[in-house]
Amino acid sequence: MDEMIEIFKTLSDMTRIRILNLLTQGELCVCDIMNVLSLPQSTISRHLAILKTSGLISSRKEGLWHYYKLNQDSELAKDLLRILKKNWKNNVESARDLENLESVCACGTGEVACR
Repeated sequence: MDEMIEIFKTLSDMTRIRILNLLTQGELCVCDIMNVLSLPQSTISRHLAILKTSGLISSRKEGLWHYYKLNQDSELAKDLLRILKKNWKNNVESARDLENLESVCACGTGEVACR
């Protein structure tokens, strides 16, 4: 029950939902998310910390960079993200964020590949 409460609290913020939407496309670093959402590093990092604490995302460090991705270990998180993903398809802001991600991270292959 505590995990569910924590996740629902986490999902109560639009910026965190937008970050989760971006992470459905793959692993990203803070700078990639900053560029897409046009928010400062401190804001993005704070939201990423909350998402990580709730168990919705995980991270890894490579040199100076931290990379974030959706957490596939929590069944509850996977179920909720599946529901959110269905609803993002009909949201103009979500579609715009994904378009911005493609332009920020375009590597010429048509796929997100920022690094």
